[in-house]
Amino acid sequence: MRKSLAQVKVRRVLLVAVLIVLAALPVLLLVIQWAPFVLLAFQSSLEKPHLSENDLELALREFRGQRFEPGMHFDVVLPPRLRPMTKMGTVDLFRTADGRMIVLFKTSIGWKGNYRGIVFSDTPLRSEEVVSGTGRDRPSSILIDNFQTFIRKRINDRHYEVFYDLG
Repeated sequence: MRKSLAQVKVRRVLLVAVLIVLAALPVLLLVIQWAPFVLLAFQSSLEKPHLSENDLELALREFRGQRFEPGMHFDVVLPPRLRPMTKMGTVDLFRTADGRMIVLFKTSIGWKGNYRGIVFSDTPLRSEEVVSGTGRDRPSSILIDNFQTFIRKRINDRHYEVFYDLG
């Protein structure tokens, strides 16, 4: 039985399509295999830790009303409407003995506990609380009692982009 010209063309198109898929399959498998690792490696550069001053002030107002005791308070839950500000919907909050409030908003958290985020205070940080670094190996940091984080960028004397990297 003779095949029509249309049937022959359809078979040729299908054969070419199969060959293209077979040729591309190793590349696709490689991309699928390595994509999660590449995304994880560049996660911190893809996420921007910037939060607006208004959002930060709003969160600080919420916490002022809760009357925290002096000391470090980990994983303080943000009010529902503010939870998208951080990766986990929580913040770390430090209340000083003189009543100042310093809040760490972790906007990106790595699998080893490394993070990027924002430190925001209700008053300017004191000069002795901001320790100047000496370059890449010793970045500037914020150090207040049990609270320490490294400064990536100073926005103003109350607002810092920060990070913590265990290596």
